[in-house]
Amino acid sequence: MRLLLLAVYGVSVNTDVFAIGLPWAPGAPDGSSAETMPGGAVRRFLGGPENRLVRTAVEALENPTPPWNPVVFYGPTATGKTHLAAGLLARWNQAHPDSQVLTTTGADFSRVITSAARRGEPVDFMSMWKSVDAVLIDNLHELANFPSAQELLALRLDELIASDRMVLATCVGNPLENYSLSRRLVSRLSSGLLVPVEPPSASTRQALVLHFALQHQVDMTAAAAKQLAEAFSVNLPELQGLLLEMFAREFASTPQLGQMRRIDSLAARRFISAKLTGRTPTLQSISAAAARYYQVKIADLRGPSRRQSIVAARDAGIYLARKLTQSSFAAIGKHFGGRDHTTIMHSIQKLEARRKREAATQSALDELERLIQRQAS
Repeated sequence: MRLLLLAVYGVSVNTDVFAIGLPWAPGAPDGSSAETMPGGAVRRFLGGPENRLVRTAVEALENPTPPWNPVVFYGPTATGKTHLAAGLLARWNQAHPDSQVLTTTGADFSRVITSAARRGEPVDFMSMWKSVDAVLIDNLHELANFPSAQELLALRLDELIASDRMVLATCVGNPLENYSLSRRLVSRLSSGLLVPVEPPSASTRQALVLHFALQHQVDMTAAAAKQLAEAFSVNLPELQGLLLEMFAREFASTPQLGQMRRIDSLAARRFISAKLTGRTPTLQSISAAAARYYQVKIADLRGPSRRQSIVAARDAGIYLARKLTQSSFAAIGKHFGGRDHTTIMHSIQKLEARRKREAATQSALDELERLIQRQAS
């Protein structure tokens, strides 16, 4: 683990961006704040000041007797939670080669429980987990609609923690704020360490832009990096993708020949303008994206149904329509089934309050907004 040193105009600048090297874990997703290293054997989690607690937690877990158990990484999607947890489990397994580790997901765990219940058979956890020395439970939030699975998991966590076996977990949103998880399960999880994993801030994105530019032998000015970081509020893989696209556009006719190439403010503005032109979503594209995201029909968003999934999709569509377009309350109401402007205002206020209160709601809105913006670009 180390701080990255960035060279700007030949001067090394010590930044608050840090790198955590972790063993490659089979099955770990690519969509995270992780950087593939040559050969693919090791990947690095790259973070900034907003993720200081991540660095503290990882350093503590390097001790033979970690001070916390379980450790839960939580935050929005594509921030590197699974990469961190899977890498830490792989590192622990390297240090304990004779140990048995288990990786499961909230969906898989609940599937085992519900399948056994349908067959009228008990779930024999002792035979499934008795030899496990460390476990990773990915996507705990997937247990939200399975109370029996939550209770069984809480019991199993009691046994694992009592016998000093390492438990790692990930969750979209803070488990303490997820009212779909049982208080018993949340109590077990919060008895250890809850680690927020945040998306990169603008200052972190700026440092990473400079870092990736140097990797590709591009001399990027600090002003250009700042412009790009502020224009694109994206996760790390998306940031890398944008930079590769920019380099391809700028240097398509310029052979590399081993020398540094240059990106200045003018080039950055040119790329930003090209990417953002025509990027304003429409009411139609927003409602279509909301329907797809929540797996309902577009017609349902305009209808009277109060089914939970339809209400969630409708509220999200209305909220983002107001945020991402210049449409009036009346125009949004007309699009969403002829609702009056007071209904639209109430829907937006209600969802805004939930967004501030529930991290899972904030994460879902962020993810849906990214999908809408990506489709519009």
